[in-house]
Amino acid sequence: MTPEDKLLTVTLVGFSLWGCWQLIQWFRKAPVTPNPWDEKTEESLNQPDAMPLCRRCLESHHPDARYCSNCGLPVDSMVPLSPFHQVFALGDVLLTGTQRRFPVNWLTVTGFVLLSMIQYLVFAPFYWFFLLRNVRRLQTESLSSHGINENSSGTKEHE
Repeated sequence: MTPEDKLLTVTLVGFSLWGCWQLIQWFRKAPVTPNPWDEKTEESLNQPDAMPLCRRCLESHHPDARYCSNCGLPVDSMVPLSPFHQVFALGDVLLTGTQRRFPVNWLTVTGFVLLSMIQYLVFAPFYWFFLLRNVRRLQTESLSSHGINENSSGTKEHE
């Protein structure tokens, strides 16, 4: 290793450590807000008659329920600890990628791709086909809702 390489390595490590330190300081100086809602919402959440909501369909369900009676999503508080319930919750997430509406951006698509690689291994390319087909459908719907049509050559035309 030449002296220039050593100097470059030390410089890169130094800048990385300085960047980490700045990030830690930024987190420390950030205002502490325990909840993203106001006091009225906090009070209503802590009422004894408050009913939990399903994360997908927003229907209320009994606190002891294991699945949403409306959409079937696992709503039990023990889902993260139960492998049996995790299978259904994970299947629901992956189903969202191929059949439901979701915000199409690089982070969500990358998340679906990585999650499918972990779950499906050799069958992941089949999942990717359906994922990309759904992404294309969602993008087309988004363009058509904004009054933009795509002609046969792939170029976009405004109405």
